Amino acid sequence: MIDKDELLQRITPEIVIEIMDENGAPLNHTSRDGSTGQKLLWFKTICHGGSKPKLCYFTQSKNFFCYTSCGVMSFFECIKRIRNVRDSDFYKGVILYVAEKIGMKPTQEKGFGTYRKDDRDDMRTLEDGVSISGWNDYCEKLKKQNEEINNKIISDETILDYFENKVYEGWLKEGISEKSMKKYGIKWYEYQKHIIIPHRNKDGQLIGIRRRSLKPEDRNNKYMPEFIEGKDYGHSLGLNLYGLYENRAAIEDRGKAIIVEGEKSVLLSDTYFGKNSIAVATCGFSVSNKQANLLGDLGVRQVYLGFDKDFDEFNKDAVMKYNSNPSTKRDFEMYKNKINSIASKLAGMGFAVYIIKDKEGKLKLKDSPFDEGKETFQKLFANAEKFDQKKLKW
Repeated sequence: MIDKDELLQRITPEIVIEIMDENGAPLNHTSRDGSTGQKLLWFKTICHGGSKPKLCYFTQSKNFFCYTSCGVMSFFECIKRIRNVRDSDFYKGVILYVAEKIGMKPTQEKGFGTYRKDDRDDMRTLEDGVSISGWNDYCEKLKKQNEEINNKIISDETILDYFENKVYEGWLKEGISEKSMKKYGIKWYEYQKHIIIPHRNKDGQLIGIRRRSLKPEDRNNKYMPEFIEGKDYGHSLGLNLYGLYENRAAIEDRGKAIIVEGEKSVLLSDTYFGKNSIAVATCGFSVSNKQANLLGDLGVRQVYLGFDKDFDEFNKDAVMKYNSNPSTKRDFEMYKNKINSIASKLAGMGFAVYIIKDKEGKLKLKDSPFDEGKETFQKLFANAEKFDQKKLKW
């Protein structure tokens, strides 16, 4: 029987990279956390079928964190997900799989289940279909632990006193008001040059602290959980909507919500519309079932998708350029398909879905619909197109 704790101790970054590469997620890039100094490995989010490099492996804690929707995962839980291993096959599909990568073999001692000799090599595997006594309990315990971590409440909010009550001048220049930044509790971390962004659940409880780093070395990972004295204040972004607590009354009253990618768009919406703002951020180019249900539970029936303008799809010259390069063409098609996929899912859940499109070139690339001022946003919002699932037309 292989001891999983001993196995975990022998996991090296090289083994992680090999396993992820074998399962379709080559190493995208590496970085170092500015607070703890530990090395971080970044992969695409194959844990839920995503394509963005937002699945991070922490080399000290040996946990994964998906910054799109899955949240924190133990090393073994992540391997289980990316290999689509059933709970009943956990030992064979995860433990023995990882053990083989590092050359670790089971002992002759009896453990869970019944063993047989595998003719292919010296590894011992469980008979197919055997009920693994104890492993189901372990998997259930692991699932509960992940849920507790992902839904944690930070009861001691004095941790926010660690930061300065100072607004970031750069965001003021971008149009976000000081009043809105104070309303959302935006702070400043001088030592690390971080803009601090507290995240609250629908009831106003603090559940996470994100940062926007201004350090050049963090240019590929500007938005990340904040680390304070070695503690990670991250949370599962896919289980919450930024701005839902602050805008809950307006959303319930109107039965509508505008879904955007980033916190800045929510802050700009608050600057423009104050208590009438109905914007919420998924903090990624996605909408999870949990996020959709949070809106549905408030009586929302209309949702407006206001994702960032990653491509200039209504500019003929730009489209010709995209299509002339196989790589760019693929990314362009994936972008359009992702919008349609999100809209289709939400429509299937009973929402009337509207897509905010920049047909007149009012926005720059990478802009959100809020980035070019209140008047521009109002025009884009007024011309949002209702999604027709039958046509699936971009």
